[in-house]
Amino acid sequence: NGDENCGNLAEQLFTGERQGELASLGYDVRCFFLCPDDRMHHARIIDERCEQMILKGLLKETADLYMEGKFPEMAERAIGYRQTIDYLVRDLANDSGETTECELFESYLNDFTTATRRYSKKQMSWFRKDPDFLFVPVPLQLDRHIRVEKAAKVISKYCKLPREDYENLLSDASMDSTESESPSL
Repeated sequence: NGDENCGNLAEQLFTGERQGELASLGYDVRCFFLCPDDRMHHARIIDERCEQMILKGLLKETADLYMEGKFPEMAERAIGYRQTIDYLVRDLANDSGETTECELFESYLNDFTTATRRYSKKQMSWFRKDPDFLFVPVPLQLDRHIRVEKAAKVISKYCKLPREDYENLLSDASMDSTESESPSL
């Protein structure tokens, strides 16, 4: 019976809202997700970033940490580190010699970039499901400075809207995102 009372108390206390959430304190909170407007271009940017991580020492960093036994367990599961460890500690004894080192490296790079692109897609899907986020498309083909300026102008415009108009926009965007995977703005 004590467990039952405890369960009822928990149900009474749990509102589903975090205590001290800004919106519950009367603040007008508006959340935005900067979304690439061109998925293929975005994939190329992700691939280039992965390649840059390797060029800037990901292999050496991973090998050093792994050999010293200082590799945090959580990092072993992180994208980039996981693929790098797999590549570095692959079973060379079972390699028949038919696969060249170049092919092995290409496979490692492909695994790393694919995992990163998948994670990026999951992030966008996750934010798309959150009705509090408004997607702001970012034209990736433009210079970084111009992209930032354009996104800032759009966000500024949305921040200046009366709350009711902003909520209508959120509602419309939410309906659009359920019909299509592309940004609705």
